[in-house]
Amino acid sequence: MKHRAVSLKLFLLCLTLFFSGSAVRVGAAPASMDVEVISYGARDDATLERESRTDPNAQAEWGRRLLIRGRYAEALPLLAKASELRIPSAMTNYAFLLVNGFGVMKNIPKARGLFTKAAEMGSVAAMNNLGWMHQNGHGGPVDHSAAVSWYRRAATLGYAPGQASLAYMYENGLGVPRNQAESAAWYAKAAEQGNATAQNNLGVLCLKGEGTAADHAAAFRWFQKAAEQGDPAGQYNLGYVLERGMGVPADAKSASLWYEKSAIQGYVPAQYALGSFFHTAGEPSKALVWFQKAADKGNAYALNSLGIMHQNGEGVDANATKAVFYYSRASEAGLTEAFYNLGYLYENGLGVPKDAAKAASLYSQAAGKGNPSALYALGWLYHDGSGVPCDKSKAVECFLKAAELGHPLSLTSMGQACESGTGVPKNCVRAYAWYCLAVENGQRQASRFLDALRREMDPRQLSEAETMLREMRQRLHGES
Repeated sequence: MKHRAVSLKLFLLCLTLFFSGSAVRVGAAPASMDVEVISYGARDDATLERESRTDPNAQAEWGRRLLIRGRYAEALPLLAKASELRIPSAMTNYAFLLVNGFGVMKNIPKARGLFTKAAEMGSVAAMNNLGWMHQNGHGGPVDHSAAVSWYRRAATLGYAPGQASLAYMYENGLGVPRNQAESAAWYAKAAEQGNATAQNNLGVLCLKGEGTAADHAAAFRWFQKAAEQGDPAGQYNLGYVLERGMGVPADAKSASLWYEKSAIQGYVPAQYALGSFFHTAGEPSKALVWFQKAADKGNAYALNSLGIMHQNGEGVDANATKAVFYYSRASEAGLTEAFYNLGYLYENGLGVPKDAAKAASLYSQAAGKGNPSALYALGWLYHDGSGVPCDKSKAVECFLKAAELGHPLSLTSMGQACESGTGVPKNCVRAYAWYCLAVENGQRQASRFLDALRREMDPRQLSEAETMLREMRQRLHGES
């Protein structure tokens, strides 16, 4: 075999859609927004504060307003007093403080007891939050069936967060058989009421065509509604569809603005996406900032990207030692591409002592997860007997697997193996077909090999080769 090229690619991996976690936790907004003391809703703050000194219902409402404003220490005694008088809204909001440790030491058992009493008195917010406690095992064992029961009670009474939570359970098959259609129906009920979590998650189902007809335009609309309410997952997903032109003309600039809104809120997928945007736009310094933010929260893709940028000196001085650090952390998180990239450094002695056996081990881990670049690199180690016993047949097995995954350099290597009879029976017809596929995938070196081989083949062999090429295209790409 005559040619080996090593290509290290920047693995800014394909972004994915995200369901918002707020569907199943005591939400980012304070619990019990559906307070029972409706008659106090029109009171101005001064009047309400004055009345709260003697009126338990005013205490409950004034405590709720303080809670919403983040004045937890002031809200706590008001809600505690009103809870003692069994005012459901106060019990629910007091429990919310206890669950989160806002203004008070966390007390999960007491919170669960308050949610239970308030739920039994008809508080839909308490029903939803009690479902969350059962679902996540707070104050007792995990009990998805009980969680579904409480979510359903809240949902049936028209409470949008309860509807979104019930939809989540159907979507994931928790406590009920997995049912995407039922999930979509409950998300729709909550989304129509303006629940941002449901709007985002319904958008995901519309985009994927799960439980409802695939409709990218509808997905865009739901993501937009969620995003405009400040939902970070909705903002991220809106950026996702804008970047790819799904349901709307592609608009990378607008996508980046929505990614930024989400990233500023600390939403890790958006921080990584924004880093990717800036990297693609040729602004490595900005990319580094956002990759670092995501990496600091353990995002494996961002760690891997930081490794590549330090290795290549993008936005920073090239530093292979730092690249090793970031690749190592990303590989510890299980990222396939990081195993390959770290293996490349060990094979070539970049930032670490040269260690072909270590490289082979890392390539093997990535190859076992279907990474074509790792399969290709591992194939050459077997071919050369570097870090592993020399085994030309295993080398070809690796090249073939990588080629079947569309790895361009492996297409060339398969052509070389077939032409020379290295690790496989010599077969110029098959070599011709592999070289053609490599040329179609942009491999200039394969073009030279192909021209030389074509001159040595007779018309019958060329005809057979063209027939084989069509068959291989069909098998590899589904093309004629």
